[in-house]
Amino acid sequence: MGLDMWATASKKEQKDADGNVLIDKKELANWRKHNRLHGYMEQLWNDKNCPGIEQNETGSARIYATCGSAFNCIPLNLNKEDLKDLKATILKRALPETQGFFFGMDSYEYSNEEINESDKYDLDFVTNAIQAIKDGYKVHYNSWW
Repeated sequence: MGLDMWATASKKEQKDADGNVLIDKKELANWRKHNRLHGYMEQLWNDKNCPGIEQNETGSARIYATCGSAFNCIPLNLNKEDLKDLKATILKRALPETQGFFFGMDSYEYSNEEINESDKYDLDFVTNAIQAIKDGYKVHYNSWW
């Protein structure tokens, strides 16, 4: 058990011969117990007024969570501005220290040289996510803990 996180890009495609909607979906990144990134995404979720409503076929809505509840298993749509802000935060080494029972120790300490690998992976994610948006995909961050 612990904090698992991932980002995907998806877009609806055309219907197949049986009328089923095909969705083009790809994984952009995945992380394990990257507390600081999750804390950043949780703050972004709060700043966006805690989106998490999914419309089903009947038109009714299911609420995943409400503001103030745990940010867990809630897809967060990321746009270009969100990603540019994330990039700037990574480069400033300003991802927030984030704690949680299932998260383990902090992702890293900024004085640690190993941060360069984590930063590179996160920055590559940002670059790939921005490109995916340019290619017509929607980008989502999600987590499970």
